[in-house]
Amino acid sequence: MTQEKLGILVGLSRTSITNIEKGRQHVSLHQLFAIAEALEVAPSLLLPAVKDAAGARAKMKLPPGTDQKIAAWAQKLVGE
Repeated sequence: MTQEKLGILVGLSRTSITNIEKGRQHVSLHQLFAIAEALEVAPSLLLPAVKDAAGARAKMKLPPGTDQKIAAWAQKLVGE
């Protein structure tokens, strides 16, 4: 898919897609989901893997007392 076509599908310019790819432009959560939907992939696949100092994938840590529904949603989002 071209950057131009992706931009049209998610309501962004081709330049914005280029800047997002290069890390020069931040992406909002709703834009991340729109891009994932347009690419037909899970949003978590568009996020970098979180690594600890030893290079292993770090476990997601939520604040104590986080609502169970929010915790379940977050875990599903990051694929844990």
